[in-house]
Amino acid sequence: MRPKSHISRRFFLASTGAALALPGAARASRQAARNAVAAGEAGVYFRHGATTWSGGDSIDWPRARQRLLSDFGIAQSERIGAAFRAQGFPVGEVLASPFARCRDMAEIAFGR
Repeated sequence: MRPKSHISRRFFLASTGAALALPGAARASRQAARNAVAAGEAGVYFRHGATTWSGGDSIDWPRARQRLLSDFGIAQSERIGAAFRAQGFPVGEVLASPFARCRDMAEIAFGR
């Protein structure tokens, strides 16, 4: 049997996906997702948005040499943040990789 936190995360992600993807999603799904977050039973993980190119880079490189979010990736980040606010999902601690694209997405979507 899987640990409760794993089941809760899966439920939260499924509920969040439905609530964010479908404007008319059931109120119960949105409330269940909010309850899971409020109880500290869930978290959301994102990969950074679309980037300007697909080459490799290094964390030691200056920002200008790293893969950065493309205009589309910036728009994705903005939509994610707007969806969380529109649905009333609470956002607690936001963690991001030190790569510029990851930090940028966190800051654009969640303000931190």
